Amino acid sequence: MAEHPSRPGLSPRYSRLLRFLLPLVAIIVLLAGCGEGPFCRCSPAVTEHISAPNTRPITGLDRALLNAANGDYPNEGLILGLAPYDASDGTERLLAVLDGNLYALPTASGPAALIRKSICPGGRFPLSDAASRLACLGSPQVNKDLQLSQYGCVDGCFSEQLHIMSFTPTVWPHIRVEQDISDGRNFLSSPTWRPDGEAIAALDFASPPVDDISSTHSASCAIAVYGQASADSTDLVPALRLAVAGFSLCGALQVAWSPDGKMLAVLDSQTLLILDAPSPATIATAIHGGQNVKSAVTARFRVVPQQSARGMAWSPDSHSVAVVSENEVATGAFRYEMTQYSIDSSKPSLSIFGPDDYGGPIGPIAYSTDGRTLIFAAGIREAYALPFRRPLATPGSAYHPGSFSAQAFRPQICSCPQPPTGLYAYTLPTS
Repeated sequence: MAEHPSRPGLSPRYSRLLRFLLPLVAIIVLLAGCGEGPFCRCSPAVTEHISAPNTRPITGLDRALLNAANGDYPNEGLILGLAPYDASDGTERLLAVLDGNLYALPTASGPAALIRKSICPGGRFPLSDAASRLACLGSPQVNKDLQLSQYGCVDGCFSEQLHIMSFTPTVWPHIRVEQDISDGRNFLSSPTWRPDGEAIAALDFASPPVDDISSTHSASCAIAVYGQASADSTDLVPALRLAVAGFSLCGALQVAWSPDGKMLAVLDSQTLLILDAPSPATIATAIHGGQNVKSAVTARFRVVPQQSARGMAWSPDSHSVAVVSENEVATGAFRYEMTQYSIDSSKPSLSIFGPDDYGGPIGPIAYSTDGRTLIFAAGIREAYALPFRRPLATPGSAYHPGSFSAQAFRPQICSCPQPPTGLYAYTLPTS
């Protein structure tokens, strides 16, 4: 019996049929993954504005949110960062990154102004204390065939490049890119300014976590600190690589410098740490004595949130940290809440916004400049597909561009069709 040379025992007709069916089967298998694992946790869609005590909408982005959420791409309509500032006319304004585009809008009422398109595609961004400098991640590291779906941008994005920009805090602000920071090897995430704008810290990963898998070697994860090269230059250069004694930074979601400049807060899904921040003198000595000086710090305060943490923000007085966490309820859905933790360990935590007030997702949060309100994005739209990652770091290993770990490749296609409901300001209880 004659056999097809490429597939013994099959006729050409059945061989052609298999070539047609196999890709279809592969797609079905991929789609079958939706609804499983951490990438497919879809909270219930929320289509109405939040109606909760002490909560009001910030309406400037409503139209932009609606247009983006109804766009052609599944991950449009995603607010990834917020930063309030006092404008030159005395009003409080808010910077918001929506789909990588930077907007400025009044927190009271009024339309949003588009500052620049596609300037901050990589998630959270900080302002220095006087709102004179801005930083944000460059384009997140994604496979070129999967530009529409990237890992990490709900909890945090990763990039090999950090944009440093000057910022003019006017009603119609201006930005100018001063410098791009990249060490050419690792991923950066969650940049945060020292309040004076002369130093910046960021999480530094040899390989970002995917599917809750982080590097097995905590030495490959650190807090990278950059400082000004000299008093005559605003250029930032590597200074320190900080490790935390008895704690792995490989699963960290966020690092944030306190407004008084004395502390760093570090958050992963299970822990909030308060660390002593390196002093200006320590950073200057590291720059002049040998860049990327390795140092270990000890946590002065540790909190274990009751639920899985997602993000945080310092209060302007540096006395407390607000944490967003998610809680799986009996129905299998996820409820979000905000809890305030005092850095005085003798004071109890304070639940400030919880499931009884709102049943949908909460995105990034930020305190208003006067500390009286918490500003937050609600109704995150989530989409993930085929997350790639680099090989797990090992001592002495080097990353080779284009190489990926097959064992860490988990094909999934997930889409949570819930358009954002908007931005909100929650008035904090007075003590």
